[in-house]
Amino acid sequence: VWVPETTHTVKWNAAGTVSPVNLYYKTYAGGVWTPINGAPAVVTYTGSEGTYDWPVPQILKSEDAYLKIEDNRYPNETNLAMTSAFRIRPTIVVNNPIVTDKWTVGSIQTIKWTQTKGNAVAAVDLYYSTDGGSTYVPTPITSGFSMGTGVELNQQKSFPWTVPDAIGTNVVVKVQDAGVGYSEVKGVSAVFKIKGGLTLSGPADGATWYSNVSQNILWTSTGTYATVKAYYDLDSSDGLIWIPIGTAPRTDGSLAWIPPTTVTNKARVKITNFADEADVNSENAADVRLSAKFDVSA
Repeated sequence: VWVPETTHTVKWNAAGTVSPVNLYYKTYAGGVWTPINGAPAVVTYTGSEGTYDWPVPQILKSEDAYLKIEDNRYPNETNLAMTSAFRIRPTIVVNNPIVTDKWTVGSIQTIKWTQTKGNAVAAVDLYYSTDGGSTYVPTPITSGFSMGTGVELNQQKSFPWTVPDAIGTNVVVKVQDAGVGYSEVKGVSAVFKIKGGLTLSGPADGATWYSNVSQNILWTSTGTYATVKAYYDLDSSDGLIWIPIGTAPRTDGSLAWIPPTTVTNKARVKITNFADEADVNSENAADVRLSAKFDVSA
């Protein structure tokens, strides 16, 4: 595979010194030969091997390219053309996501990419994979996204993606040439993570709950995972030492809790995805009061 805007070395073997030479390329088997060198190229041989350094033009793209070389003096008698094709592929680099990204299901994230070598990719399709690129979800994220014209073809492009319910740690995004027959002209992102979402909604920051009275810890979530685990801390000023409360199915959206009899103005509650506690969690940003409750009977 050769890359546009990159110098590649054409090599051949000759019996005797064939120089100067003319070189040609074509981008499909039935195509017309296009000159590579404007003037006949004087060649220095190493043994029987001749070489010519070819800066591949920016505009080229082919899965079926060929080269031909001929003696400038006797072009009809002394010439050689490739019988097996080679490929010329522009380079696409996916700039975002990056390896440290952890994107939440349902959030809108920006995929970014650039055609860094060549300008023959006019439109792209975007796909994602949850197994590191071994297979891709057949339905594209978007298809036929225009790369623009002129200098725009080599400028960074972006697409807003609503992250699907595809929780995993081995996710990649692929940006692929939309042209028929050019699926191997592509760029693939670094491996990144899609995680579930979880938001604590009760107790609210600053709320007053009563000790020894059952109340419901509440949450909302995005993505499919099994279990939410809840914790509490009675003194936010001492570094948040979390004490387990219990677990509940994520889909329940609530967990009954009887706070301890300790009265405090500095309590907090935290919830987590039990299977991914480090990355999927939500807690009070401000203190919750746990107060005593009295029943007056007379």
